[in-house]
Amino acid sequence: MQQKEVCHAIARLHENVLAVFLVQDGAIVEWKVRPGTRLPGPHEMEGVMMQRLIMMSLAKNHETFLGRLHYVTGRYDDSDILLFDHGRDAKSLLVVRVRRPYRMEALARKVAGILAA
Repeated sequence: MQQKEVCHAIARLHENVLAVFLVQDGAIVEWKVRPGTRLPGPHEMEGVMMQRLIMMSLAKNHETFLGRLHYVTGRYDDSDILLFDHGRDAKSLLVVRVRRPYRMEALARKVAGILAA
């Protein structure tokens, strides 16, 4: 599936998905954003990348005990951010911003299915 198709397919999974960003080397290379949702600037996306690198590297230290890490999430006032590894290197990720209410596990499972296709 092409990058644009991935973003569009994930955006269609739930009516409360606000934005989907495919990020490589800290830059947004593809996206699907609902009208009225602000795009993050380059500095903000660099911050998300650093946050993800720190959080995922810490969490991956426990994989031998807990099993494989599937995604990382952050809960904010008005929405949640789900971060998925995407691609073959540590510099690629998929960011899904979703407004509550939604079922996190169901959405994450569907996103993982699209990424695996």
